[in-house]
Amino acid sequence: VANADGGWILDICLDYFGTHNPFARLVGPSPAGVALADALAAAAKAASFRQPGAEKRMDLNTRLEHARRLDKGLADILKREQPAEGGRLPDKPVAAGEAAAGGGNGDTSTLWKLYGSEEMGRAVLRRLEDTVRDASDSEISAAVDMIPCATLPDSPW
Repeated sequence: VANADGGWILDICLDYFGTHNPFARLVGPSPAGVALADALAAAAKAASFRQPGAEKRMDLNTRLEHARRLDKGLADILKREQPAEGGRLPDKPVAAGEAAAGGGNGDTSTLWKLYGSEEMGRAVLRRLEDTVRDASDSEISAAVDMIPCATLPDSPW
């Protein structure tokens, strides 16, 4: 805060958000909360549309649609609204036509398609699923709130 000719200027330090994600800290300091925040950040950051050069491979509207789809899918996983099969992502991918025809959950069963490879997508999403199992309801609720800001850098613990 500085006084400039009798007025006040409030300088909001965006550097803080460049190094600390306050939303990740709300998930909880317990080991399960830390694991959940880390897994969510990894799943959000690993999507191919968020990688360097993505702006050259796809237009803004496509990237925004992928971001909306990813956010919804991550929320569904966090809220334990996963496909059947024991609450796990299916081992075999659901074909795009099947998902569109209602043969699979288009938000989670095909969510891996938003990643560079099926292997990477399934690995980060399964890690997230595994951490949800150990997290409390309040940690999961805080993680859902963290989704829009999950890609902010952070090393809170």
